Amino acid sequence: MSNAVVVKHGHARRVDPRTGADKGAVGTSHVVAAASDGTTSVFVYAHGHARRYDATTGAERGSVGTSRATGCSISSGTII
Repeated sequence: MSNAVVVKHGHARRVDPRTGADKGAVGTSHVVAAASDGTTSVFVYAHGHARRYDATTGAERGSVGTSRATGCSISSGTII
């Protein structure tokens, strides 16, 4: 089952999209934007770096794009 992602007080959290149950934190603090397509989650941090994470486990998958990101979007594995 996949998870959705929300940002609370600068921290990204995985949540069950059906029940809203909190599944735990992902990444580090200072998250300013987040997106998930159910398979991959993408977070943009205050310093402008974007990182990919597994939406189910929260495991880090590496960086994305340039170091000046201000937002993110993901659809069917395509990250913008």
